[in-house]
Amino acid sequence: MGFRANRSTILSLSPGGGRLSLHVAFTEATPRILDALAVYLLEGPRRTSGFRRASRTIRTWRRLERAMAAELRRAGGRRGRRRRRIEKPAPGPCCATLAQRRYLEALYAHYNRTAFGGRLPADVCVRLSSRMTTRLGQVKLWRDRWGRRSVIELALNADLMLPENDRNRRDTLLHEMAHIEAWLAYGDGGHGDAWKHIARRVGCIDLACAGRGPRRRGRGQRPTDRVPGDVRRAA
Repeated sequence: MGFRANRSTILSLSPGGGRLSLHVAFTEATPRILDALAVYLLEGPRRTSGFRRASRTIRTWRRLERAMAAELRRAGGRRGRRRRRIEKPAPGPCCATLAQRRYLEALYAHYNRTAFGGRLPADVCVRLSSRMTTRLGQVKLWRDRWGRRSVIELALNADLMLPENDRNRRDTLLHEMAHIEAWLAYGDGGHGDAWKHIARRVGCIDLACAGRGPRRRGRGQRPTDRVPGDVRRAA
């Protein structure tokens, strides 16, 4: 048997009944409380009327109530320091030029209007990433503590701005925008049935890895500052 200064646990019994742990307040228990504890432990498996009376006697014992309240107050400050508010992450770094950012925003708005019926959020951060080595694009999705879904960013590989990758840029952007609709409308954060249905509807490749043999910039080369041109022609 052992004693612990718990905030919420009055007593616990190990599997098989080998060890009993009691709140430290029981070190000052009166005969009435000890009798109630004995009945509680003996009658507990059958949940008799004696068990219910003993449970009520223990739970309303003022010495135990005060001790548990004191432990809760002491732990409150520590818990407050440890507990961090979960903040919504920020988008990652963007290597696009100002002209490229404007082009990507216009291209996203064009496809949102023509392929998605304007159902996607207009304020999604669309950025270029020079750090992607295998992926062509990705979306970062978010669900807050109340279950509300949102989108943090849509990131595209910077190499998609190369002239040889115009088709891949279209497919990848539609692929990632399909993820946004699947997430916001259906809670599908992967390549499930909802996403596949949307991908086929908007005309992009309905596979987990979009794109066909994109051209890559050479090792050590900086990302291109090329802007493909008119959005309607590039689309």
